[in-house]
Amino acid sequence: MEKMINYGIDLGTTNSAIAKFVKGEVEVFKNPLETGKDTLPSVVYYKNDKIIVGSRARTYLERDAKNVFSTFKRKMGTTESFKVKNIDQTKTPIELSAEVIKELKGFVHTGEQVDAAVITIPASFDVIQSNATK
Repeated sequence: MEKMINYGIDLGTTNSAIAKFVKGEVEVFKNPLETGKDTLPSVVYYKNDKIIVGSRARTYLERDAKNVFSTFKRKMGTTESFKVKNIDQTKTPIELSAEVIKELKGFVHTGEQVDAAVITIPASFDVIQSNATK
């Protein structure tokens, strides 16, 4: 029998979270960088050779807005991309979402590897947006 997928990721437009279903209970993993918070702002900042995700990325909005991205999820499934000045590249909504998911995987403190998860898709997404999220 294949291993059951018991992780869930809420890949939100504003905030994201990761949880696990264990013995009839849902455990929402806490953000290790923000005591008491179990969500991660869906914000990505490119600072030269670093990628910063979450609240720390959001703090750069006023100082370096051309390298901070926060509304990309609304563009899933489109041909739109975002120019990142600091690295002279463009990033798609899928690539930016992947950075949020990578950061969320770091919330898991059980030592387990998150190899598979169910990811939420907003009810308002069309088939193209849903497929892009997958």
